[in-house]
Amino acid sequence: KSEKVRPCPPAAVTAEQVSRFVYEQADLLRRLGAELLNGNVDEFDFVRNFHEPRLRRETERSTHRHLKKMFDDAWNRRDYRAVVDAWNRLQAAEYSQLTALDHMKADYALKHC
Repeated sequence: KSEKVRPCPPAAVTAEQVSRFVYEQADLLRRLGAELLNGNVDEFDFVRNFHEPRLRRETERSTHRHLKKMFDDAWNRRDYRAVVDAWNRLQAAEYSQLTALDHMKADYALKHC
């Protein structure tokens, strides 16, 4: 059974991250609030472009963590077809940090599924 990838949205989990996030949002609101409330499209584009790179990075990292967990869980169950499926999805992911051990596990699974 193939599991669907469900990346988690980015989250601030430390006091420092929450503080930085709140500061960024307050600064944007202070600088752009009136323009945004008046429907200024250029300001909406600015806000979207401001957040987009970070959101993309966080989504890629979250997707990788989820796929890596699928890979590791399948390996522990000795479900080599699921290992290969997760492996293929990990390799296709933009953000993928795979170890030499991961490569060896995938090779083994390919030979035994």
